[in-house]
Amino acid sequence: MGFFVDIYIEYLVRVMLRFIRACTVGAWPTVSAKIKSVGYRPGGFGCAVADLTYEYSFKSELYTGANANPFVMTASAKDYIKHYSEGGSVIVRVDPTRPHLSVMLERDQWSLPQRRNP
Repeated sequence: MGFFVDIYIEYLVRVMLRFIRACTVGAWPTVSAKIKSVGYRPGGFGCAVADLTYEYSFKSELYTGANANPFVMTASAKDYIKHYSEGGSVIVRVDPTRPHLSVMLERDQWSLPQRRNP
């Protein structure tokens, strides 16, 4: 029983942190980023996580970032990463005062052609 509770607690914490982050970055400028890697971590002692790393340029400087999207089930994480591939593009929001900080919001991705009809 405790094992399943741990999965949901981690999932809820991750979702809340992502929600708070999404609420605070709305005014940050968006840039296109190139996907460097896509993968997932299966749920074990926590929830499953879809991982995506990317590279972007802001004011002629190159930066890297990562997106870790939580899922209760490993199958959901696997389904999520099917929409992304190494070398593909994503939209990220960049903190203009600290450009090494970036956030990938799901709502920004729907404007990309490859995400219109998943």
